[in-house]
Amino acid sequence: MGFQQGLSGLNASSRSLDVIGNNIANANTTGFKSGRAEFGDVFASSIGASGAGTIGIGVEVSTVSQQFTQGNIAITNNDLDVAINGSGFFALQLQDGSRAYSRAGEFKLDPLGYVVTNTGAQVMGFPTDPAGNRTSVTLQPMRMPTSQGIAANQTTAITASKFTLDSAATVWNQSTPSTSLARFGTAITNYDSQGNEVPVELYFRKVAPNVWQVYTDSDNGDAGANQSQLGLLEFNTDGSLRASYTTSTASGALPATGPQADITVNNWNKLNDGTGNTSTAITINAVTYPAGTAIATLPTTFAALDLTNANNNTALAFADYSVDVGTIDPDGAVGGTTTSSTNASMIINVTLPPSPNVTTIGLNGTGNISIDLSGIVQHNTRFTAGDLSQDGYPPGDMVGLKIEDNGIITARFSNGETQAFGQLALANFRNVQGLSPTGNGEWIETQASGQPIFGGPTEGNLGELRSGALEESSVDLTKELVNMMTAQRTYQANAQTIKTQDQVMQTLVNMR
Repeated sequence: MGFQQGLSGLNASSRSLDVIGNNIANANTTGFKSGRAEFGDVFASSIGASGAGTIGIGVEVSTVSQQFTQGNIAITNNDLDVAINGSGFFALQLQDGSRAYSRAGEFKLDPLGYVVTNTGAQVMGFPTDPAGNRTSVTLQPMRMPTSQGIAANQTTAITASKFTLDSAATVWNQSTPSTSLARFGTAITNYDSQGNEVPVELYFRKVAPNVWQVYTDSDNGDAGANQSQLGLLEFNTDGSLRASYTTSTASGALPATGPQADITVNNWNKLNDGTGNTSTAITINAVTYPAGTAIATLPTTFAALDLTNANNNTALAFADYSVDVGTIDPDGAVGGTTTSSTNASMIINVTLPPSPNVTTIGLNGTGNISIDLSGIVQHNTRFTAGDLSQDGYPPGDMVGLKIEDNGIITARFSNGETQAFGQLALANFRNVQGLSPTGNGEWIETQASGQPIFGGPTEGNLGELRSGALEESSVDLTKELVNMMTAQRTYQANAQTIKTQDQVMQTLVNMR
């Protein structure tokens, strides 16, 4: 027995007590990971020794490893407190520009709106658009609009949904109006480019069974010239709104000069609304003849045009259409010739009358607003305006924020709007034990840890975030107290070996 073994044991036990004491001291430190002293025995090397019967020369602390186990999640109800549930570290940019990593999510906002830690390190993340979609994979400091807020957004679209018109309403009579326009009307506040409120009123007037006129911007609710008619709403027998018409193309025989002619329609489905309903008016924009075909001089208006379905030969009559006679003949001249041919091939571009399901109105000279009326139905019930929404808003200041489980930071504004301003990034390492602690709950990468792999929370093997909560220290206080008693016994035992060795040496010195 020598002094060296006992002395090394004292040193190792002392370091073990240091580790235990550090763990106990940080039992309440957010995001702290407990350490563990790991020991290794020591042997002296000698030339030609077989090793049999070799006695070690003591012990040493091989390393102090950190235990990256999940800490408990404590609820704080502070929006800027964020806990990681699972793998990963917050990415930080220190004040000197270097990068560090932490599990402590006690974040704050600095005077410039940056999300920072208690030591002033900026929290890094990915930029996003206002809807929360990531726009880049390059990390940048997360900054909130604490000073400038958000600018006004001009209204560009109004959507009417869950609207019900009364099918039992009296048909309006122009000579003796029985119902004020205001009886079936509603209004919505819109915004111009400066955020000024612009009220828009919508009124509905029944003009025939299953047919309603749509008006906007009425001053007094009575039928008059001051109202702007948007169009007609026509309903099917089941109360659903007819679908919008679309532009289509028809081809067939060249009509002879006269009141009507037959044309075969190749793409019939585009000439009706898909439910068998058809238009009461049709406009023929142009008639084009193939080269080398003589054309007839066509009248500007026909009394009727019979479009025949090529599939089932069902004749559907359309009235009040017009023809553009400014066609180009084979010689390149504008206009028709005197030669008539009733069997010549032709192509007719057909534009059906517009449907007011989606229409536009002006907004104080600043632009047009699209109004979607496709969510309106007609039933035997009182008029209801269930939902009328628009996409504009006035300017607003930030009044709060929320961090989602996927790291998206959403700011709330005084105008009721919410917008995303980034996504917190998480970093992971192949060997987290290789990270080097620097204090303040921060680690830096080393060659042993490998380079960080960045991603958003819940992506891959990265954990999710919990806003309004913090991850507690992973220290088990009861376990540490037991370890401390064990280390104390070990220290005392090593001290006893030194005392015994001293007594043996004293005995040898006293021999005569």
